[in-house]
Amino acid sequence: MMILYAPLTRYATSSGLDLVFILDTNVVSELRKIRLGRADKQFSKWADSMQTANLYL
Repeated sequence: MMILYAPLTRYATSSGLDLVFILDTNVVSELRKIRLGRADKQFSKWADSMQTANLYL
């Protein structure tokens, strides 16, 4: 399975520069699997490290 979560851009915030990600539909699907315990472990780890404000559809 190929999961795409590509960085879109960096933008300035009061805390410095933040990285923004555009999410592919496969990523959204995998995010839904996290609460069911069926998501890829590496993906879950990545998702936990992201701020939801930096994720866009």
